[in-house]
Amino acid sequence: MDLDPTQDKIRFSPAAMAAVIGILSVFAVAGVVLVMATGDLGKENVDLMDETVTYLGSHRLSVKPGSRDAMASQSGIGTNTVYRFQCRQTRIELRPGSELVVNGFTFGNLEREDEILVDEGRVLVNGRLRAGLPLITEDIEVKTLVPNEDYLDTTLKGHDLRIIPRPDLTTRVAGGDSHSLRADDRNISIRGSELIVDGVHVGILSPGDAVTVSPDQVSISPGNDEEEGQAPRKVE
Repeated sequence: MDLDPTQDKIRFSPAAMAAVIGILSVFAVAGVVLVMATGDLGKENVDLMDETVTYLGSHRLSVKPGSRDAMASQSGIGTNTVYRFQCRQTRIELRPGSELVVNGFTFGNLEREDEILVDEGRVLVNGRLRAGLPLITEDIEVKTLVPNEDYLDTTLKGHDLRIIPRPDLTTRVAGGDSHSLRADDRNISIRGSELIVDGVHVGILSPGDAVTVSPDQVSISPGNDEEEGQAPRKVE
């Protein structure tokens, strides 16, 4: 560095200038790295939450860990409404009849305003842990020799079952004394001897009873040892 007495200015030698430029470059790079690191931390803070809370119909749902990017949707109307919620890798459905499904496992039906907590894979309803059963999508055995486009004949827990109209997709779940069949947007269950359709109690089945489920009613036909059939029972 030289001082010019005639111009009263400081002159830097080439070596000094190179040193200054090198120091400034180091600070510039450090600033870029700091901005990048801060940006990553900010994004992580936005995405991660301890808990996400929402509602599926009348049911309060809490998911841990949560996310600000969680998505909710629903389809269908009235009693056929299906609620869906996805929070990171957790996929939750509330199906007709208030059937709770989490990541492909069914956790049974809910009562109105039951509270749901999904905590790192564990499912609790009103604070009580529930065990899930896997949903199994399968081709249901058709009893008719030629498939009928208008209806499907099959069996459920030993009872003949006819579904009108013929569903496109069917899923069976069996656990303990409960057998369920999901046919498109309808849910048909037999628990013990109790027949439940779309969450509505229809009646008590006797051995050999046959069931017919159509869009506006459910009917039970007694077995061969009964003299006369029961009147159709309409699902509200």
